[in-house]
Amino acid sequence: MNVAFFPSVMESIYHTNTKDIIFLPFSVNGTQEYEWARKIFKNLIGLNKKETKKHYSEFEIDDLIKYTNLTDVCKKYRINAIIPPLRSSKYAETWAIQNNITLISASFRTQRNFENKIWFDKFLKKYALPKPKMTSHFPSVMQTPQSEGGEGTFFINKASELKDIIEQKLIKKNAKLLMREHIKGTTYGITIFIDPSSIILSALRKQCFGSQNGFQKLFNGIQWMKTNNFNKETIKSINNVFIKLGKALHQNKFLGFANIDFIIDGKGKIFIIECNPRLSNATFQIAAYPELISGIKIFDVYVKSLTKIKKWTDPKIYEIPNTIFQGSTINIKIHNVPYRLQKTFKNGVYAYYNSSIKYKTADIYHLSNKHREIVFYSEYKENEVVNKKTEIAELFMNFPVYNNEGTINKKAKKILNFFTFST
Repeated sequence: MNVAFFPSVMESIYHTNTKDIIFLPFSVNGTQEYEWARKIFKNLIGLNKKETKKHYSEFEIDDLIKYTNLTDVCKKYRINAIIPPLRSSKYAETWAIQNNITLISASFRTQRNFENKIWFDKFLKKYALPKPKMTSHFPSVMQTPQSEGGEGTFFINKASELKDIIEQKLIKKNAKLLMREHIKGTTYGITIFIDPSSIILSALRKQCFGSQNGFQKLFNGIQWMKTNNFNKETIKSINNVFIKLGKALHQNKFLGFANIDFIIDGKGKIFIIECNPRLSNATFQIAAYPELISGIKIFDVYVKSLTKIKKWTDPKIYEIPNTIFQGSTINIKIHNVPYRLQKTFKNGVYAYYNSSIKYKTADIYHLSNKHREIVFYSEYKENEVVNKKTEIAELFMNFPVYNNEGTINKKAKKILNFFTFST
């Protein structure tokens, strides 16, 4: 089988057989993606972009089909399996069937359902899994069904604030909404990987947010947690809850990564909040640092589980691994107004030493466990205009950059001062 990845799906770099894999970056106008990818990948086939105002960093699988020569490339090089960036779609699934191509992804229907906050809340109730109670009282947390990254999630203390949200048109008129009790506690994340014979839990990570923007909190990134930061009883409770959720997913023949957000309150009680059924901000580090998922080369298992027919059996259970990894991520976003980038940076690995940051290499495969490193990735070039609410870069560190409260620490401030896009 000829499998093709897009370099922006950086998890693909950690597949064991990269020599047999085709990588498909944009080759138009020396893009950031292509200039980086050509330094580290051998089987590289550039895609040509057709006429569209959309920036290629915003392309999802539908755009790749419509606005590039992807179909012709797949036919010419006999590609019969592709990992879509981000989500699948009904359009992409129809295209894949017509071209005899396997999409290595949870199905569009599965992704749509599990990302829908109302649908997932009902799923949790069906399997008697812990979740916040529905409420019509305040304080409460209100979510639109497709909320993501803090947007579409509103923290409301009183009825007048709900009126303000409606008047500011932050939600659509007559929109369906999920309104639940506001749980005071710390928000964490865990990834559950499901295939026909396995349920695999990742290490735990803290979800880190910036200052509240009106009624919404801004998602900054994640901070992986040492397992021994939690007492044995808490780890036992988390294992029990997420193995139960894993079994519910397995029973429904869910395939791939389920990234779960949950809260632990002051009494140690667990509340499941939402599910992102796809590759995410966390899965790159899970692939790069196997200790985060019981030492398993998870991207090998992922590709195999979605490209080879396998009988569903009683799953082998992998509990939360014992790890000391404390890596982190930061998402750099333009929030308020369109912005012209005055400079950018090479994609790849940067060394962080004695508070100084220096470019090291484009090759992100051989990351260090001993020395502090930052992986920088962006698809934007100098002088490009970026729309508001656009993520312009991702940073992945093998060391902590958040305080216990989930706010950025001194190291993070130095990193953000270095990776600034203005002169």
